[in-house]
Amino acid sequence: MTESARLFRIFDRYDILARITPGLLAPLVPGISLLIAFPQIVTGNIYRTIGSGVVMIGLLYPFASMARSRGRAVQHTLKQRWGGFPTEIVLRFRDNTIEMPTKRAYHAVLQDLAPDFRLPDASAEAQDPDAADGIYRAVIRRLIDLRRGPKHPLIHNDNIAYGFWRNLLGMRGAALVLAVCASAAIVVTRTTQMTTGNMPLWAIARDAPATQVAAVVLLFLWIAFLLIIVRPSRVWDAGVAYAERLLASLPPPSVPKLKGRAPKGENQSAP
Repeated sequence: MTESARLFRIFDRYDILARITPGLLAPLVPGISLLIAFPQIVTGNIYRTIGSGVVMIGLLYPFASMARSRGRAVQHTLKQRWGGFPTEIVLRFRDNTIEMPTKRAYHAVLQDLAPDFRLPDASAEAQDPDAADGIYRAVIRRLIDLRRGPKHPLIHNDNIAYGFWRNLLGMRGAALVLAVCASAAIVVTRTTQMTTGNMPLWAIARDAPATQVAAVVLLFLWIAFLLIIVRPSRVWDAGVAYAERLLASLPPPSVPKLKGRAPKGENQSAP
């Protein structure tokens, strides 16, 4: 394996999509917008071009770490709001996300998977919900450990989706601040350049270069995406999808063999 291959293997697919991507989107979109509005920042000097690339690479790990820490903080807040993680909530008898016959089957298989725990029934859960949630968390953690690795790519994909939306929600505040600052920089720079001729603001906007208009439009679309799409409900939906995918990987409950007639087509012995 080459040195470059080893370098790229430092980050696995989860790191790249669920941590690095949300972390880099926060400064990347405003940064690209500023480059669109003022291309001379990098095109005017080769050293500035190289420097910009080095800065972006240097921001890789810090912003990925920030996305993870902010995402965990948001997850703690969401857990308090939801009353638990989606993986344990969908196992509750009092929750209607999963239909009851399927839920009972999941409970039976999970009991076989973790015989050292006693999964509660509906009445036991109602009497002590906290104890029931603790058991659900324990058996789900065991199931997660068993579903790691390349044999379960669909579960891994849903886990990545949950991590992406959680971490992007955690970075939303920083992303909004950077986007507003970049928009203000473009507008103020354009206004300052044209105020010497005593032009009205509408004329300044009308005569703005297409690159600056495109940059501002990109930033407003990014801000709208952060405010409308990146919301706690998006994280919840991703968490429920992951929980359902994880539980769907369970084998069907074992059915005891019935004594009696042999299957059709086989010789039957006399009683």
